[in-house]
Amino acid sequence: MANQDLSVPKERETEAQTFGLKSIIARSLELTQQDVDLKNPSQFLDGDSRFLYGFTESTGKVAGFLKMARTQETNKQLKRESVGMAIARRIGIPTIGILDPYQDILEGYGLIHVEQLDLDHGLILISPELIAGADPVYGARAARAIANAGGRVIPPDIDSIILKRGDWRNESPETFWKVWDEQNNSVFDLVNANVVTDLLGRDGKERLQKIIEETRTAIEPLIDESGNPNVEYFVHNDTAPNNIFFSDDGETVILLDFEHAGATHNLMLAQLTDLGNFYGRMWPNPEMQQQFLSAYLTKSTPEALEYNYQLLRATAVFGAMFLAKYGMKLEHSEHIMSESLLSNLEGNLAFLENTYNELKAMNTITVKRE
Repeated sequence: MANQDLSVPKERETEAQTFGLKSIIARSLELTQQDVDLKNPSQFLDGDSRFLYGFTESTGKVAGFLKMARTQETNKQLKRESVGMAIARRIGIPTIGILDPYQDILEGYGLIHVEQLDLDHGLILISPELIAGADPVYGARAARAIANAGGRVIPPDIDSIILKRGDWRNESPETFWKVWDEQNNSVFDLVNANVVTDLLGRDGKERLQKIIEETRTAIEPLIDESGNPNVEYFVHNDTAPNNIFFSDDGETVILLDFEHAGATHNLMLAQLTDLGNFYGRMWPNPEMQQQFLSAYLTKSTPEALEYNYQLLRATAVFGAMFLAKYGMKLEHSEHIMSESLLSNLEGNLAFLENTYNELKAMNTITVKRE
């Protein structure tokens, strides 16, 4: 009885605070409280969730999705998300429409309000289980979307100061190679020797190190040539299956969640960051990874084929090693991820090479005919 009695005030306090949040949101968005449906108020109030999520629906207005923050850091992330979406739309990257851009609220909260996704006619791959069971064609669709978005130039008249410019994956070639070396050293640490051997065989470490060295030799000059101090390229910085919406129409793909959106002066590092992250996050579905690589390469013009082939080799190597380092220990909760990424890397690279050779041969035949 005592425990039940103690829980009542807490429940009533949460109800009162939730009512207050709905009042603040309704006032800020010029809606009524009845128009606002909050999904995780208890977790947000208890500090277990960085953001408060909810939906809005009102007669005569577009149904919306809201996201609220309440600390200096998360408010900044939310503002970056709002600005990132606005920039993405300006430069032609498909994303959701903004109903109300970021606003600071007197109570210390930050709030954005965007259009609702039609989840009855589309899909977001929000978990490894969904990725594992998904049609591999989603990999091809994602590749075409990221190819379309990757490396877009940020117009100089756009205020993009809030975008991240300190991500070591794309800040500069020097910072990228530090990440490259650190992740590889972590995977090849002596404490992981048995894991690598079990996954790749007795000479697996040497084969993988050779792949990494050959990949670096191929892409280092391309990265150096891709820098332009007079231009900034847009980077999503968090491309993952749970940040992409696939419409049931088989064509429409839109990018979501721009809270880590950034800018860099290096085109290849901008592309490699987003491609590598998505490739790695597809680890539960190796066939989806292959379709991702194949679709991106197949989209190449003859002039861009060699560049894209080397970019995609680096995508597979960097994407695999960057994430594999987190779950190398057998007891780690993400060890299955590391196993998948490392054990499928050579096969995926062989598949990519075959695709490249086929496309190269086709281009040669076309040139001869002309």
